[in-house]
Amino acid sequence: MQDPSPQARTADLAGLLAFLSWVQDNAAVLGRRPATVAVYRSAWHVANKRLHLPAVTPVDDLDLELLAQQMISAGPANAKGSARDYQERLAICRRWHQRWRAGQPDWWQAAGNTPAAPQTPTLIHRFPLRPGLSIAVEVPADLRTSEADLLHTWLRNLTID
Repeated sequence: MQDPSPQARTADLAGLLAFLSWVQDNAAVLGRRPATVAVYRSAWHVANKRLHLPAVTPVDDLDLELLAQQMISAGPANAKGSARDYQERLAICRRWHQRWRAGQPDWWQAAGNTPAAPQTPTLIHRFPLRPGLSIAVEVPADLRTSEADLLHTWLRNLTID
């Protein structure tokens, strides 16, 4: 695995984007699915494209809720994704970058001390996949289009052909 560029160590937008590029290039080695990393990484690219953020923008103290709202406001009316989706993806990438810069060996894992998310009601759907085989999928009762898109991307990465 190739080391990231020195730029990736900086706490600005350019450093975060360099870091995410390295993560994308090495996703399989790091035990991550490249498509999943691409989905998370794309949130920062959308922010950069829509809001024209300077490369030297410090990312550690950015208000991600406000940034996500600005991304939605600056985007096309038919854009997929909600501010909540963007905020979540921005936060995950920023947390990875902060932990990696701090030298934490498990930087990609969820924090163990974060409070548990509120329990979301779920539904189990059965789908006849092929003759003699039905699968069951548990999804949130209020499944959003962006979540279905993410699930679709994940499922496509499981295929063998």
